[in-house]
Amino acid sequence: MDIKEENIRLDYIDVLRGVAIIAVVFLHASSDYVWGFTGKTAIDWLVVNSFYSLSVLGVPIFFMISGTLLLKKNGGGDSLSRQILKVFVPFLCWSLFYCCYANDFDLSRLKAEMLFSPAYYHLWFMYVILGIYLSLPLIRLIVEKMRYRYFLTIWAGAFLVIPMMYKVLNVEMPTSWMLRENILFFLPYFILWFSGYFLIGRYIDESVISSKQKVILCILAIVSYLMTVFGSYYLTSMSEGVLDMYLYSEASITVLFMSVAVFIIIKGIEWRKVFKGRFLWFFRGIGVLAYGIYLIHPLVLEELRKRDLFDGAYFEWIYLTVSCLVISFVLVWLISRIWLLRNMLISFELRKIWDLSREGIRGLKRVWKKA
Repeated sequence: MDIKEENIRLDYIDVLRGVAIIAVVFLHASSDYVWGFTGKTAIDWLVVNSFYSLSVLGVPIFFMISGTLLLKKNGGGDSLSRQILKVFVPFLCWSLFYCCYANDFDLSRLKAEMLFSPAYYHLWFMYVILGIYLSLPLIRLIVEKMRYRYFLTIWAGAFLVIPMMYKVLNVEMPTSWMLRENILFFLPYFILWFSGYFLIGRYIDESVISSKQKVILCILAIVSYLMTVFGSYYLTSMSEGVLDMYLYSEASITVLFMSVAVFIIIKGIEWRKVFKGRFLWFFRGIGVLAYGIYLIHPLVLEELRKRDLFDGAYFEWIYLTVSCLVISFVLVWLISRIWLLRNMLISFELRKIWDLSREGIRGLKRVWKKA
């Protein structure tokens, strides 16, 4: 792959990261309005739901990006241990913070909160991504043996078709939101579940998709989107206003079609020609800081809600999303300027810490010799 192709590849990954983190922030900012089905008119609820139904793509896209980058033939750059440390240290620091923040800094609940359930609602993602990182040798073996198409077929049956059959037959089953509350116990299930999206990212990245296939996929995605918007309204109205989450779940085939379509469409665009360098920095900036924004944005959201800054405003959820994104971006950018905070809260880089430590030791030796 030459430098130009590599730059185009990185451009679309940055755009995907930007789209995914915007979707996740909107998902969390608008959740209160979607859950409040009974207190709104059908039109008001459908408006926010039409955006919410798109925002559910954020998490699947993040997993597909990880699969694209970490299952490359060159092994994804850093060693596995470095990849794990880079994610684990900020996750641990933020878990400690959120555990204290959610419990009014009551340290007595620290061990139970962190061991058996996420310290805050968004941190379930980190348990799964770390579990997938630990499973990378096995996942890479599946890819190298070219058996991942078979794996994806089995995966689709187990994690997409079976839940759909349960829904059609009106058989009650635990939702992913319920399982996330006991994430450690159900972690193997989640690893298998999201490793499918992980492998789909790799599959899309190495596949040449024809224009006809893209058109068919886009039609399926549009139909899936409309099914999610109006299907969720129908299912919720049938359950007497209790929000039915099935069509928003990553186990929904509609979410799969929409996620794959968005990934392929963004991958197929030469973003440097579209933006001519003027706006690409925006997505690149958000993309580079996406992990930090993901970790900090619930804190910003909670503090904004406490202050009721947009209470009563029309489309309040849009103002809340934009404000949260801007504040989170600025905070993470400031954190990234401070070396120690960057390593603790955004991306732990053992190699740089080791290099700096060696430089410090050499400096002390020089001072000692001169003395």
